[in-house]
Amino acid sequence: MTYPVRFATGAHADAASTECQEAYMATELWERVLHQRGAATKMAVTDESVLVPERTRLVCLDPADGTLKWETRVGHWPDALLVVGPRVLVLSPGGVLHCLSRSTGAAHWRAELPPWARHLAVANGVALAGGWRGYTAQRAFDLADGRLRWQLPNPLLTHRPVAWAGGFLLGNGTRAWLIDPLTGREQQSWQLPEPLPDTDFQDLFTAVDADRCAVRCGTSGVALLQRDSPRAELLLTHDALLSYEPPLRTGAVVSAPRFYEELGLIASERDARNQRRSLRGGAAHLAEGR
Repeated sequence: MTYPVRFATGAHADAASTECQEAYMATELWERVLHQRGAATKMAVTDESVLVPERTRLVCLDPADGTLKWETRVGHWPDALLVVGPRVLVLSPGGVLHCLSRSTGAAHWRAELPPWARHLAVANGVALAGGWRGYTAQRAFDLADGRLRWQLPNPLLTHRPVAWAGGFLLGNGTRAWLIDPLTGREQQSWQLPEPLPDTDFQDLFTAVDADRCAVRCGTSGVALLQRDSPRAELLLTHDALLSYEPPLRTGAVVSAPRFYEELGLIASERDARNQRRSLRGGAAHLAEGR
């Protein structure tokens, strides 16, 4: 069985079905057979390139017509793929972190890791890998040359980290914490109103701005982390299960999908300390505070 990658213009980024895409009048420009099932977490798109795994290789395609710009071997089924400026980071299941040139695919450096590191994030010139299911100790590498900046002495269980507020945001259970990318030291922590969902390999955090970050918690909640408070504020709960996906942000709106429905949260751009107000339809508006 073959699985193509399709590139379209005019489609709504959050369309959840073929019918939704057709409603937004998407126009397919080209397609390429990948010979393996694709996944959104293992595909990266920029103005100049479409990066996607194809069997044992990473291929770079021209977004205009799908022609091949370059390809390089990275192993089967990479766990993570990130574009950071002129560089591309690829984490393989076998435990190799590749740093490539985005324009040519040439190797800048590679670092050896234990198998099943899986998590990958970049902040402040540092690449952080490891922590999936608590199998491996986290390691941090200098993005410029791949040298090891620091390593935790023991394995650590965390949901997939994200770059936020100049550091890495991690979480497990009812706790989230921010670490310094250069040292690995904890800078701040938050108590969550409900435990983080057991999503295994799904993002849960969505940065709103430099001082606030939204996070899925419990079976039907969204909370807000704020730099000036040690406790996360519960923004939304619903009587139905919410999808185990990170909150979506579009401008001043943060939303949490319930299967194929979206429940809106309006995030104030002027004040992080806002009051909550329940509305019909399962939405909550963040009214302006003091």
